[in-house]
Amino acid sequence: MRITVISFTQKGTDSANMLSEKSIRFQREKVYFRLLTACSKLTKKGVAEYCAKEDLKNIIRDCFAMNEPVVFVGACGIAVRMTAPFLKDKLKDVPVIVMDEKAQFVIPLLAGHAGGANELATEIAAKMKATPVITTATDVEGVFAVDVWAKKNNLHIENRDGIAKISSKILAGETVTVFIEPGLLKKDAKFPPGLIPVKNTYGKGKEEQADILVSSDLKKKNALLILRPEKYIIGIGCRKGKSEEEIEKTVREVLRNNHIALSHVSLIASVDAKKEEEGIVQYAKKRRIPYVTFPAEELEKVKGDFASSDFVKKNVGVDNVCERAAVLAGGRGCSLVVRKTAKDGVTVAVAERKIRVDFQ
Repeated sequence: MRITVISFTQKGTDSANMLSEKSIRFQREKVYFRLLTACSKLTKKGVAEYCAKEDLKNIIRDCFAMNEPVVFVGACGIAVRMTAPFLKDKLKDVPVIVMDEKAQFVIPLLAGHAGGANELATEIAAKMKATPVITTATDVEGVFAVDVWAKKNNLHIENRDGIAKISSKILAGETVTVFIEPGLLKKDAKFPPGLIPVKNTYGKGKEEQADILVSSDLKKKNALLILRPEKYIIGIGCRKGKSEEEIEKTVREVLRNNHIALSHVSLIASVDAKKEEEGIVQYAKKRRIPYVTFPAEELEKVKGDFASSDFVKKNVGVDNVCERAAVLAGGRGCSLVVRKTAKDGVTVAVAERKIRVDFQ
């Protein structure tokens, strides 16, 4: 995963360089840093790339479109002003972190829970021997954060207003009931204090309403907070220049033929060579599905029975993009459920996570 680090002074750029030398992981991925500075004097190492502030605004816009975290080394006010035009949804905004130029404090400014900014800020602070400044109420009180839990378990939040309702009950010390669809709960999972499982009879007569409902059935709407498992990852490869419409047509056909709802898709994945492929980028952006890419050498290491193409290997460095990318993005236990489908220069595969809800 790439994280863009932006600095504005010489000291800030020095701290950014120090950060880039640290080994950091975020959301199970190894992080590599892109260093940019608005400081007219580059560091002696020449690591950071100079950018005018207008150029930085375009870069930040692209980071939001590509779901890439941003770290500002400088004042919170600068970060607020530069990111404000791109803010849309607290559940979809990218993590934005602020670190002062002396690397004394690390502050998650945006997407603390849903985007993982709190987690990333804590990791950065530990590596830089700095103090993380976390302000979200559930973290301050040390209680269960439902939106963090949902993200870790790949559960899509259907009704965002439910987060505040559940958090209010937890912070008030009230009991919260949880129904999890049979087969989704990890064996021997232990519920945290204040959360109580209920046996529901949805669709079978009288219903016992749960505060939190975890179900893949979109018709089940009777709960304060509704969470839906995002099981599927779409892997996409394509010839250069394929339009969003062409990408959409092939993906739609593959999903329809295999009875998979787009609403159950959590990620779109490809190879780094396609990181800025306009057709894929726009397809993911318009549907607000995160788009991730991997180096060819990482895809090549993925174990499994994959289709192979000498032509693809010659052009992007790995023999298969869509199948390997889908499996790699899904993480441990992920497997192909739809093999490579090729049509009009677009290849699509689908992998499925084995979701087992836990509270660890």
